[in-house]
Amino acid sequence: MTNPAQAVGHVADDDAFLGSCFLVGQHVALTAKHVVCDSAGSLLQVHAHFPQQTQPADSDSNLRNIIKTAVHPVADLAVLILDPLSNELEDEFSFLFDLDKVDSLKDGESQSVGQTVGTYGFRFEHPMRNSNAQIQTPRFLGGYVQRHLEPCSEQACKYHPPGLSQIELSFLVPEGMSGGPVFTQRHRRLAALCTGNQTTERFVERHTTISEDDKPKIEETTRSFVHYGLALRLDPYVPWVKEQIASAT
Repeated sequence: MTNPAQAVGHVADDDAFLGSCFLVGQHVALTAKHVVCDSAGSLLQVHAHFPQQTQPADSDSNLRNIIKTAVHPVADLAVLILDPLSNELEDEFSFLFDLDKVDSLKDGESQSVGQTVGTYGFRFEHPMRNSNAQIQTPRFLGGYVQRHLEPCSEQACKYHPPGLSQIELSFLVPEGMSGGPVFTQRHRRLAALCTGNQTTERFVERHTTISEDDKPKIEETTRSFVHYGLALRLDPYVPWVKEQIASAT
């Protein structure tokens, strides 16, 4: 893996942007379950970002139909099985993360806290393509692992049911970047999958007005401030991912 950005793409439903994803095989991508869970029966596609020097600007060679979606019964994780490639395009999709070299982040122990990590993904921005009709370059965010978090916490992301370990990141995960890969920056190994954000502060503003009949009317506005991103450690789920890949072949 020379550049993790080359393995990143986004999921679309009839060209409507849903979220980020990344390749772990020629015909396999991973994303967050909540990115695709509301699109059952829809024609989903993956728009992959990779160098297109050999392809015309308006080429659809980076557009892949999703022929099967497998969602984990508990975790916020989905496996996307993509349609086969023609032989001449196999090399164009040679940039992918290796499932056999997933960083365990010390199996969730405190030694991995402070480890430098990064992610690539796509925000909800328009247009998704540049003036040459190519997919926009994915956005990079970097920071470190702040702590290991149990989803049963009140602060945990709603997409994680109790009992699953996740990591708290020192940077935000902007809307649209859920499903993107989290990788160790030193070795550029896949480690986790972006799932959302953690809200740590909430403010309630109250405004009281007096109506013409002298009755008070109270209006409340709640504002939430997000400070940290959340990600699902992938090491425990590699066997399940491989099972889904094997059952699709």
